[in-house]
Amino acid sequence: MKKIKSSIPLLDLKGKELKNGEDIFTLGRAISGLLSSKSGKFGNMKSWILAKRFYTEEEVEIDEADFEILEGTVKDDQSYTPLVLGQILEYFQTLK
Repeated sequence: MKKIKSSIPLLDLKGKELKNGEDIFTLGRAISGLLSSKSGKFGNMKSWILAKRFYTEEEVEIDEADFEILEGTVKDDQSYTPLVLGQILEYFQTLK
């Protein structure tokens, strides 16, 4: 099982927290946005459930198989910039 801390703030190149309006743009918000915009290998229902969890929970626990799918989904994404995707993938490396 992997515990993903969804509350980690994403940073700009100067180390300042990224904002989405007035809210801090977190790892969980980015993953939630990615999952809620396309279902991919998870399918519609699981993508929706995981998107809600990453948006609302401080930490999300998923099994190894789901982690591999999520990591692949992040790697293949083209909707976010490398600034966002790189930070997510860098964090995922710490979980291996």
